[in-house]
Amino acid sequence: MKKQCRILSKIRTARIFLLLAALILFGNSPCSAFKEWGKIDIYVPKNASPLEKSIIRVAESGKPSEALLLTNKAIKTEKNIAGLLLIRIKLYSLLLQEEKVTADFEQLLKLPLESDQLYHAVDMADSHDEIEVGIQLGQRYIKEFGTTIPQPTLLTARMYSKQKQYDKAEKLLLLIIGNPIFTDFSYPELSRLYVYWNKPEKLIAIATSALNKPKSFTEKSKIVLRTMRAQAYLETGKYKEALGDYNILIAKAPELRELYKLRAKALTGLGQHKLAEADRLKQKELDNLDN
Repeated sequence: MKKQCRILSKIRTARIFLLLAALILFGNSPCSAFKEWGKIDIYVPKNASPLEKSIIRVAESGKPSEALLLTNKAIKTEKNIAGLLLIRIKLYSLLLQEEKVTADFEQLLKLPLESDQLYHAVDMADSHDEIEVGIQLGQRYIKEFGTTIPQPTLLTARMYSKQKQYDKAEKLLLLIIGNPIFTDFSYPELSRLYVYWNKPEKLIAIATSALNKPKSFTEKSKIVLRTMRAQAYLETGKYKEALGDYNILIAKAPELRELYKLRAKALTGLGQHKLAEADRLKQKELDNLDN
């Protein structure tokens, strides 16, 4: 029972500080979850056929049902249907027919795919949570086209992580961690992996490595990395280091009450009880302002 409680506590903690990072970055403004049919956006591969382009134009004009009928008809008559299947998966999603998506992904596995198509298939599998087939598509991409374009490797790692196969996810991310054009994505992704894998020491190492070369990262990524590292410092009893990170984060976002609660823990760990109490009072003050 105690072990289960510790695990649940770590999961809650992980969620808290990842949410905290999101709040720091994006604030509390709502984001519309609705897709307007007048603004349908369907990916057009470089090698799209004239037929595929014509179907996409119908969909983008706000007629996904008509586009689906055309796609179904084309799949019955055309020989090269990989691009059409990718279009149909998107249309099924728009028309809330998600139960039909899995069969199309499994059909894609059996077809020859160009690099652009395969990359797009991996991306779509991740976004649709078609994890098992997505991993197969991702591994196929890496085998056939390598890791020069790192995004499919990252997406495959992400799907392994969703399956809690963290060791496999780590191996893939380490393949692309040295790619200079992808640094701003790979380091935060690997750090998030270590959060869910409960590897705070590894997280500290990778986040510190990143923060030691700040010019390689956007401000957004630096905040995410520092937020995760601060929590890892707390978990491992490195209160002085945690305090340093929370001081920087509070300077950037002094209105976020959760930061004061976390910094109070670091101060308590250092025996600075008066300062910790001041932070707890500040947190309550911000709570009252919200209420």
